[in-house]
Amino acid sequence: MALTQIKAGAIADDAIDSSTFADGSIDNAHLAANSVDSDQYVDGSIDNAHLADDAVDGDKLANNIDVAGTLDVTGDLTINTDALFVDASAKEVGIGTTSPGDNLEVRCNADNEGILIKTTGSTRNYLTMDSNRSGAGEQIGLFKFDWNGTPVAGITGHTGSDTTYKDDGILTFITKESGTSITEKMRIDSYGNLIIGTTTGGYWDGGDNLTIADSGSCGITIRSGSSSKGKILFSDATTGDGEYDGYIQYEHTNRALRFGAAALEAMRIDSSGNVLIDRTNATSGNNGVAFLADSSGAVMDSDTSYNGFDNCRFRYNGTEVGSITTYTTSTAYNTSSDYRLKENVVDIADGITRVKQLSPKRFNFIADDTKVVDGFLAHEAQTVVPEAITGEKDAMKDEEYEVTPAVETVPAVLDEEGEVVTPAVEYVPAVMSTRSVPDYQGIDQSKLVPLLTAALQEAITKIETLETKVAALEAA
Repeated sequence: MALTQIKAGAIADDAIDSSTFADGSIDNAHLAANSVDSDQYVDGSIDNAHLADDAVDGDKLANNIDVAGTLDVTGDLTINTDALFVDASAKEVGIGTTSPGDNLEVRCNADNEGILIKTTGSTRNYLTMDSNRSGAGEQIGLFKFDWNGTPVAGITGHTGSDTTYKDDGILTFITKESGTSITEKMRIDSYGNLIIGTTTGGYWDGGDNLTIADSGSCGITIRSGSSSKGKILFSDATTGDGEYDGYIQYEHTNRALRFGAAALEAMRIDSSGNVLIDRTNATSGNNGVAFLADSSGAVMDSDTSYNGFDNCRFRYNGTEVGSITTYTTSTAYNTSSDYRLKENVVDIADGITRVKQLSPKRFNFIADDTKVVDGFLAHEAQTVVPEAITGEKDAMKDEEYEVTPAVETVPAVLDEEGEVVTPAVEYVPAVMSTRSVPDYQGIDQSKLVPLLTAALQEAITKIETLETKVAALEAA
């Protein structure tokens, strides 16, 4: 007869033994919904052998069964076909599948399905991977992302370098480019340094917080709005001017690149390519210096309101040897001439003789055959006034030049099916070579002035002597 209600205490401990129910003896109508409540069987009343195989089939217990204590199951466990499956022999668990491929497999059949770890109060969650690796740089755990079974990306944790205390670690990020193997592309080392494109950080003394490397061209893109700015800030504080004590800033509105120091703009390159130092535009009326990208006008523009201002100074081993000085209406080009810098001072006694050795010429330069000028051939003047000439006659020098330009990397172009439309182009460095070219001589014609002055003075003396003699003859 059917069991319609078993009351609490109705079956005592060990009342049902291994042969109490034969295989299939309780069918889908034998136990109605809620016919056995939570306290109708006392502990141990039904042990492992009390129900034989298939004694209760899939429909024989309706609605819910509450289990207080431990549920021991020998063999595989299946709940609601594939809601939960335990493979006892393989020690694998499947959720959403009856054929798990790993210790735990969760199979999702729709978007927004997966694993949720959620707390009910103000507490924290965590997921731990613990591995007792013995060496440095060994993998501890991997979060792997597959595309139709092919690994294409992942995040891995590795042991650090301290194999004694085993208390440091490295986090790496791996990806796969089409047609290649999955490899590391970025890592965060045990010091918190971010390293991209290599496993070796930059210069240890302040240059290793961020390292970016590539076997070919390498760079960083900062993409901001068309009316906004892109910035790199150098800071030593969390508030005030110290947050941007130094900076590099590109302004898209006027296409100017600005460089700051001490929280103030020190230099900028404007949209025309002009380099402005201690000034904000290339026009006059501004203190500071501008190097202008203007082929038809000034190349350097130095503006000041001070009379007798040195716009440019030249030094050798820390000692000033020349300058360019501006006055209210004139400019002076100066070279060192203070008597305190000189010794072995004597008068030029052969001015006329040496001037007669100079050979002034008229000529045009090969680069401009329309303009004839007066001047000297450097090597000829060098024999008379060597300090006026730089270089040596017929000298040559080695010059590096580009034989073929570099070929930049270009990724392959794929169609919708993933087929290659345009093959990738690998980076090829430029081919350089060395050739011998003329090392031309130069002349500073101002260095001829002392000799010309001495020769003129000698000539004046002779003229005055002759004038005296002529006057005496005329008076006789």
